[in-house]
Amino acid sequence: MIRVLLVDDQPLNSFIDLARIKYDIEIHQCYNLETAKKEFDKKDYKAVILDCYCSKDESNEEHIDFLKEAICNINDRLPWYILSGGTAKGNFPLIIKLLPSKGEQPWKQWDPENEKGYYSKTGGDVELNTLLRRIVELDSERNEILTHYERYISIIERRCAEHSKDIIDNLIWILKPIYYNRLDEVDDANMGLRIRTCLEEFLNSCIKTGTMPPHNSDEVPNVTSDKIKCFLGKEYETYSNEQKIKKTVESINVRTKIVPSFIHGIFTEMREIGNHFAGHSKKNVESSVQKRARYCGDYWKNQLVSCCFNFFDLLLWYDSKFDELKNNAEQCRI
Repeated sequence: MIRVLLVDDQPLNSFIDLARIKYDIEIHQCYNLETAKKEFDKKDYKAVILDCYCSKDESNEEHIDFLKEAICNINDRLPWYILSGGTAKGNFPLIIKLLPSKGEQPWKQWDPENEKGYYSKTGGDVELNTLLRRIVELDSERNEILTHYERYISIIERRCAEHSKDIIDNLIWILKPIYYNRLDEVDDANMGLRIRTCLEEFLNSCIKTGTMPPHNSDEVPNVTSDKIKCFLGKEYETYSNEQKIKKTVESINVRTKIVPSFIHGIFTEMREIGNHFAGHSKKNVESSVQKRARYCGDYWKNQLVSCCFNFFDLLLWYDSKFDELKNNAEQCRI
């Protein structure tokens, strides 16, 4: 059964019954945003359906910026669909401009055939059935990708256990437009954010499993670039009592013997591409990503594809060296 979260201040019992009986979709309804916030992080929700105007709290007052705040709280963790009672039609262009996304049609990443961006409660069975069918198709796409890339998903589940959900969810988001040839429809910022998150959560899992020096919590590097340096056995920065201090990984030769240079290249590429497309690159400085795009013209999104599959190589290497990396980390003194 597919679990979906619905946020609407009006009861939609017939819609919920239709979803359960015809599509095997279990819909959990929240009547305001405050209640829904507690549900957004639940592991088993596959999508969120939102009203255009809804109450933020138990006051039952509808707010024009409800949708913006709701999507900010979802923060691209779940695909969202808009189900409106009719008020969306005239105001939808304005509503979309308020959304925290750079793309003009941000929903197209998971709902590519939807031109208008919302579904109508008053549009009859066709509208409601189309919405539910597309959620089912979305889940089937996820399952197909999980099956097709099972080898890499298995590594993430085994080697990055506590961080596996975040890595897999973000990786699937990256893989869908690649696998289904929909790269032209993706939002660059969202893709960049997903790549950054995969990298950050992978490095966090290395700290957790002990494959990265050090083990003491007060010596853990603070930012992604310093986590990369620590993994590679290089000098990095951290904070102690609010003071920035430099940390050196001793026994560096022990570390560099086990971590080949191509791993450094994969880390660097993921960080640079993730930062650039998520809007975190340095201003007035042409990055390597921009230089490459300048020469590649319309094919600049190849960088996203290569970044994804280089991450797969990183996973294969990490899996084969996991025990050795763990033993090696214990020999590195900070």
